[in-house]
Amino acid sequence: MKKSLQIGSLIFLFVFSFFLTNKIRSIVKNMDTIMIKIKENYKTYEILGMDAKCYNDRITPGISTKLVDISSSYNKMRKNGDYNPKYYVYNTIKPDVSIDNNKDKYIFKGNSIKKMISINFIINDTKSIKDIIWILNKNKVKATFFVNDEWILNNLEFANSMKKSNFIIGLNKVNNYKNIKTIIKKILKEKNIYCTYYNKKSIKNCSKINGYTIKGKIVNNNFFYETKDNLHSGLIITFTDKSVINELDNIIFYVKKKGFKIENLDNHLIE
Repeated sequence: MKKSLQIGSLIFLFVFSFFLTNKIRSIVKNMDTIMIKIKENYKTYEILGMDAKCYNDRITPGISTKLVDISSSYNKMRKNGDYNPKYYVYNTIKPDVSIDNNKDKYIFKGNSIKKMISINFIINDTKSIKDIIWILNKNKVKATFFVNDEWILNNLEFANSMKKSNFIIGLNKVNNYKNIKTIIKKILKEKNIYCTYYNKKSIKNCSKINGYTIKGKIVNNNFFYETKDNLHSGLIITFTDKSVINELDNIIFYVKKKGFKIENLDNHLIE
C-alpha cells in the first residue's frame, strides 16, 4: 500500500511538473515581444475569402480565406530572431463555391482583385513555340501553350522540357481526351489540366478528365492594341497566330509598365 502511494505521488509530481513547465513556457511565450507584436498585428494580414462567381455557364475563381496560425508564426519568427510579417504562417480555407467544384462551366477571366493577367498561345508549330519561349524567358514571363494531341505525342521530350521551365501544356481540340489525360498527368506531371473552349461539348469533354475549360479574350491579329484595349485585372488573353512573335516584347513591356503581373494559369487561377 505504501509503495503504491509512493508511485502515485511520483506520477502526480511528474504530471504537475509537466503542467507547470508548460504553463511557465506559455507565460514566457506570451510576454515575448515577438508574440505581443503578432497578437497586435496579425488580423491586418489575414485575408477574407470570397466564393467563385458563376454566370450561367461561365465562372471566375474565388479567393481562399487565409487565417494566421499564431503559434506557428511565432515559432517561425522566433527561429529567425525578430518579428517580420513575411514569416506569418497561414491556415487556408477554400471557398465553398470554387472553380474546383464547377468544372461544368468555363473560366473566362481570373479574379479581378489580383492585379494579374495570363497570356496563352494556341500554336502547334514547334519552331514558333521555341521562338515564343525564348522571348518569354528573356522577359521572365511564364505562359500556357494549348496544343493538340498529335503535337504532344510527337514532341514529348520538348514538352517535358517546357514543363520543367514552368510553362504549362494545355489541350486544344484533342481527339482522345482520356488517353491524353494520362500523358498530361503521368508523363508531363502537370498539376492541372486546361482545355480550350470551342463549344458546349468541349466543357463536357474537359470535365470528364477533371480539367478546367478556358475561354478568355481570343486574339488573332492586332495583338498589341487588342491587349492594350482589353487590359484589366484577371484578363486571360489567348493568341492564336504565330505572328504574335513580332509584337510579344512590346506587349510584355506594356503590361508590366501598367503594373500587372503575368502568370501562367496555375498561378493566375489559384484560389
